[in-house]
Amino acid sequence: MPKGGKLKIWLQKTNSHGILHIQGSGVGIPEDMLNDIFNPFFTTKMFDTALGLAITQQVVNEHKQVNICTSRSGEDATFTMELPLDTEQ
Repeated sequence: MPKGGKLKIWLQKTNSHGILHIQGSGVGIPEDMLNDIFNPFFTTKMFDTALGLAITQQVVNEHKQVNICTSRSGEDATFTMELPLDTEQ
C-alpha cells in the first residue's frame, strides 16, 4: 500500500465456515491481472519473491475452500477466504 494506506480485517461466521476478509487501501489491482496474482513468482515489483499469495492459495485449496480477490485499478483490493470451522468441539 503506497504511502502507508490502511488495512481492514473482519470475520464472518456461518454454521460451518469462517470467512476472513482482508481489504487494503491503495491503487488496487488491474482487472486483467486478477487471474495471475495467485501464480507463484507473478509480480509487478522489481524486488519481490511473489510467493505470499501463491502459498495462501495453496493452503486454501488444500482445504477445498475458496479464496477470492476483488479489485479494480484505483480502488481498494479485498481478499476473501472461506475455511471450514472445527465443529467437533
